[in-house]
Parts: sequence; C-alpha cells; structure tokens
Amino acid sequence: MKNYNFLIFLTVLFMASIAIAQLPCPCDNLELSNGTTGGDILNALCPGGRVGPDTSVDLRDSSVTVFTEVVGAGKTYQVDSPPLDGICYISQEGQNQESLKLKPEEALICRAHVIETCDLLSRPIPTLSEWGVIAMAGILGIAGYIIISRRKVNA
Repeated sequence: MKNYNFLIFLTVLFMASIAIAQLPCPCDNLELSNGTTGGDILNALCPGGRVGPDTSVDLRDSSVTVFTEVVGAGKTYQVDSPPLDGICYISQEGQNQESLKLKPEEALICRAHVIETCDLLSRPIPTLSEWGVIAMAGILGIAGYIIISRRKVNA
C-alpha cells in the first residue's frame, strides 16, 4: 500500500502543476488601442519560449516584468502579485499603457504564466568539455586500477 500512496502523491503533484499551467491569464486578453493584446506583446518579447534579443527581465518575489526599450518598438508586460496590488500592465511605444486589476489568485497564475512562457527559471545544464571528459575518464580509470589492485593484495 505504501507504494501506491507514493504513486498517488506523485500523480496529484504532477497533475496539479499541469492544471495550474492550463489556467488562462486575463492579462493576455488585455488590449491596447491599436488591437495589440498582452499575449501578442509577451510572444514578441519571448519568441519561441525564450527571452528575445534586446529584452530585459526583472524577476522579483512579488512582480515580474519583461520589457524591451528598442526605439520605435518598446514593449512592456508586467504582473504585480501579492503582497503588491494584483495588477498587470502592458504597454507598447506610441500607445497608452493599459492595466487590469487582478484577484490574488489570478495575479499568481499570470506571474507563473510569464515565468513559464519566457522560461525564466531554466538554468543551463553544466557539462564537461571534451578535455574534461578525457580527464574524468583518466581519473576514473586510475581510481578503478587502485581499487582492483588493493582487492588483489587483500585476497
């Protein structure tokens, strides 16, 4: 039964993150006067799920801002979540800024949405260069030789 409890726990944990990821963010439907939506701005700032060129990120405990200050194409997508006011802001150069008051739950969902869409929490996987792999193989070979020779002496 213990194995099933652990399996159920993992299933609930996995499904909870998928369920949260599927909830819509109202900020994506927020629209500027030229018809550009928050979703359009976020996709322009993070094309292909990565922070785009000339794009900056300010990730804090209670807010996340993704913006670019390129002349003629400056864009901002910001979500403030509790303990700050639950508000999202979108702006594009030449347009008036739009904002939307959010419930605390919506603000947290939108913050998670921005972090996931722009892949802000990923870190590069550390790897060894080809020389590092050669050196590591040599070290492991020497360690293996020492262990085997000690076992032969003790036998």
